[in-house]
Amino acid sequence: MPSLYLVPYTVRVKDVLNDRYVNPGNEKEWGVDLLEILKTYIVSDLPSIPFDPKDKSKKTIRYESLSQDERKIFGTLKAGEYGIEADLLDVENDETNYTRQMLDAELIPYFFMVKVPTHTPSGIMLFQRLGNRGFKDIFERDFSNYINGKFSEQYRIEINPLVPREMVKRYLANRIVKIRLIKYQGYFILKTVLSVSRPNLQNRSA
Repeated sequence: MPSLYLVPYTVRVKDVLNDRYVNPGNEKEWGVDLLEILKTYIVSDLPSIPFDPKDKSKKTIRYESLSQDERKIFGTLKAGEYGIEADLLDVENDETNYTRQMLDAELIPYFFMVKVPTHTPSGIMLFQRLGNRGFKDIFERDFSNYINGKFSEQYRIEINPLVPREMVKRYLANRIVKIRLIKYQGYFILKTVLSVSRPNLQNRSA
């Protein structure tokens, strides 16, 4: 069975016209609360991009469940790919139960959590992955399309991997070649697999 992961991201809102970032949970800064926008989008407007047979990504996403705890929402989204015909085989009986068609999507449930404080420059997102499968790319593309339509492209959503401060400090002192996330009893440890010290340029001969 593929490994399960929770991958952390930051979410920020950029005011493109004024070239600055706003506090996403502060209505006074940009007139709305990102958490409320997310709730409405996920429950009522996901997906916001209409089906396009020419879409090269061949991915889709749907709402399954959502709950809220103060400034945090969490729940389940279903995402999957289509565009491939395939037989679904009962491995016990060695019989084909169904032939998957080109427009059939295998929707896999994924956990998500989003926390958006009211007075910080960014929020936090946790997206589940199943091996090399996930929904971050289709979610980001669809939600960005939703925000662009709602605000006439004045604001832009940015969802980026969350890197701990200590890892940034270590990067400044060393050249990190590879890292990996390890899940252990609900905690996620960022572990350096290999790091190589930067050469001291002052000691290099001309």
